[in-house]
Amino acid sequence: FVIIGLWITRRSLHAGICNLDGNCDLVYHYPISTASPAEEVIHTICEKIDFLREANSNKKILGVAMAVPGPFIKNEDYIALITERNEWQKGGIIKKLREKIDLEMIIEHDADASCMAEWCYTENFDDKISMVTLSVGYGLGGCVLEDGKILHGNFGGGGEIGHMSIDYDGIPCECGNIGCLEKYCTVIYCLNKMKEHLPEYTDTCCYSEMNDVQLLEAYKKEDRLAKAVVNEAAEYLGYGIANVINIFLPSKIIIGDIMALAGEEFLEVVKKSARKRVLPVIFDKTEIVLSELSDSALKGVCISLVQKVLSKPEYYFLNEQENKNEKG
Repeated sequence: FVIIGLWITRRSLHAGICNLDGNCDLVYHYPISTASPAEEVIHTICEKIDFLREANSNKKILGVAMAVPGPFIKNEDYIALITERNEWQKGGIIKKLREKIDLEMIIEHDADASCMAEWCYTENFDDKISMVTLSVGYGLGGCVLEDGKILHGNFGGGGEIGHMSIDYDGIPCECGNIGCLEKYCTVIYCLNKMKEHLPEYTDTCCYSEMNDVQLLEAYKKEDRLAKAVVNEAAEYLGYGIANVINIFLPSKIIIGDIMALAGEEFLEVVKKSARKRVLPVIFDKTEIVLSELSDSALKGVCISLVQKVLSKPEYYFLNEQENKNEKG
């Protein structure tokens, strides 16, 4: 018994086969062009699902578990906004995928899925933990976990920490707000700032077409321009984390996704920035760490489907004819 796991980001598709213990094998990473329209992305996703089904034809596939960027309105099953990708939500990408895929599907916000993976693999399902996870990549997703439950809010779209304003007179965001945290600490911000300041740094190894991995490699090699933009993003992230601490008082905050690959120096800048804005007695009780999980959203969304399977095993484990009869 296996699950097809998918994680859609603004610029990539991660796909793999997951076992019922939540471990993902044979994970494939496919780039998605920034110019790709919704229909092309849907075609690519269906194509990869067909490939994984054929490659695992000797196994029972229980369904497709998909992590998507957000805000994802879980109760109404649609993506409300993807910065840089406005045409995706306008194209009804979730509805069209459900129409084309003839397997059981579960869809979760990628930040919630990452939180589920962190809770399972690093926190051992401690149902007393108060935890916030931040997925800081091309966007910024957040998830709040309290007493073993994810805070979904009124209609399933809770935890959108990336759209918390840290500058009332700042950068306009597609969500309609001004100065959203997401606009100041993500990969997009770092790459744009690097290009903007490139003429000022004659000794840099950075160049205009550099990607996220290359920028973070330059950061770790002490390149002055890379350090300037990444550390600036880290300081802004600290502003947001200070707000998170003051609002939720979590015992632990986990920073994941691409920016977590910047390493310990990045983390120390984040902590220093947050520490300035939180009472010492409160800050000292908050653990802030980098995620050690790879493909956390992929693993987490598969765990969600496993939980659904275990809640109604008879539906999934009946023989084929009985299953057809039950479906109607």
